[in-house]
Amino acid sequence: MRDVVAYLLGRRAFEERHHRRYQFAASLILRLLASAAALAFVLAGQGEWRLIRAVLLGWVPAWLFTPELMALAHTLLAGIRQQALADVQGQHYVFRGKPMRVAEWVPGERWIAVSDLERVLDRPVRMGPLRQAHGEDCQERGGRWWLSAPACLDYLDGLQDAQALKLRHWVHGTVWLPSGQARRQGRERWRR
Repeated sequence: MRDVVAYLLGRRAFEERHHRRYQFAASLILRLLASAAALAFVLAGQGEWRLIRAVLLGWVPAWLFTPELMALAHTLLAGIRQQALADVQGQHYVFRGKPMRVAEWVPGERWIAVSDLERVLDRPVRMGPLRQAHGEDCQERGGRWWLSAPACLDYLDGLQDAQALKLRHWVHGTVWLPSGQARRQGRERWRR
């Protein structure tokens, strides 16, 4: 009430976040008071109405706090799901039935595991020339070599077999374009 009077007198600007906090607190206090009244009603009862009052005691708080309980359940389930899927998050890429590990350490920059490229292409990838040609686009993390999506496209351009062409098309359409790197590189090219 004091904030409303201060607002009307022009001493303080109306702030919606304070108003929402006040509304939530007032609503919470009213619901807690209603739950306490239901509890007192049940404890004061005797005889045959005691069972109905006990059901009322369980129903009133559940009804009053349903939005908060649902939000809490949703948050808990989302956290459990995130923890359960943390080891496979962002790794649901498959090329012709073979899983491909794709990592995104920085949003919008995707990296492909070199060992998966070797498995799909049925040939070893020589790391020396690859590192020399691509520099920072070829990195080792967690004991595994990774190649950035643009560097992978460049590498696959140099190969002349049909499987490499299909893999290049897949990397371009499934990994590189959705990451947003194509848009950023296009903007940089037009700025030059």
